[in-house]
Amino acid sequence: MSTAQTDVLALSPPATPNWHVAAPDGVREDIAGSRSPLYPLTVAALRTSFRNIVLAQPRISCLYQAQAEREADIYEQRSPVFGFKDVIQVWSLQQNEQPQLSGLVIYSRALTGYYDFGVNRRRVRRWLRDLSRSLERTE
Repeated sequence: MSTAQTDVLALSPPATPNWHVAAPDGVREDIAGSRSPLYPLTVAALRTSFRNIVLAQPRISCLYQAQAEREADIYEQRSPVFGFKDVIQVWSLQQNEQPQLSGLVIYSRALTGYYDFGVNRRRVRRWLRDLSRSLERTE
């Protein structure tokens, strides 16, 4: 698996049903299986908050931390029993020229096997839920 960057607009998931994409309204609606909310945060603050959520997960490693605005953070998480690798790319995007409003595009996919039994969808939704709860506690 390469850690090469993919522009979120060029993202092209495989034909196999072993991936999930969450994105805000109006962003990659052609492939998004669920919507991610917008947050009243700058891109940098949202990226940092979400990194903290991700890095607290079990069996996770960061393969790449985004350095520029259109880059994605790239993570690898292994399954508990067999150690199968899933790769998760996360883009933090400013919403409509509003610096205090940003959202996440999350692309989670299995590297092994044809079907993921909903693992990627559940992971993405859980991480977004955890982020929302974490931000509520800090308000």
